[in-house]
Amino acid sequence: MEKPANSITLKWYLLGPLIAMAGGIFGILAAAAGNSGYGWYIGAFMAAPIVEEAVKPCGVYWLYGRRPQALSGRMYTACLAAVAGLVFGIVESFMYVGIYYLEYNEHDQTMVIWRFTVCLLLHTVCSFIVGFGINDKLVAWVRGGSAVPPGEPKILLHRNGNP
Repeated sequence: MEKPANSITLKWYLLGPLIAMAGGIFGILAAAAGNSGYGWYIGAFMAAPIVEEAVKPCGVYWLYGRRPQALSGRMYTACLAAVAGLVFGIVESFMYVGIYYLEYNEHDQTMVIWRFTVCLLLHTVCSFIVGFGINDKLVAWVRGGSAVPPGEPKILLHRNGNP
């Protein structure tokens, strides 16, 4: 008896979210490294959002490219990306609150509440949206199948500088 193409084994129901979470944690390191070469204003307001959104679901990218049997569909892929974004946001919030914020004001908890509510929600929702874009077209583009993903604006740079 054949199993349906979109069924996931118990192994991947357990490993999939763990790999997505590990990717979210790795995303912190990649975002820090990617933003460190820019000035404060450029790094914080221009480079950081682009780099963060690209690297938060790196565990999900790996799953989709190497173990597609771990993903049952587009919604599940987006949910795993949201988990990665949530983990990224938790680690980032602990860093901001534990390292940066406490040296300024230990009595005002507004920043702590903000970091662990609004910021976590923002990271989770943004990663969920990015997760909807993780599909066969993206994998084909990464593997060199096309210069620009089909249906994307032609203003994007082509791979290897070729028009």
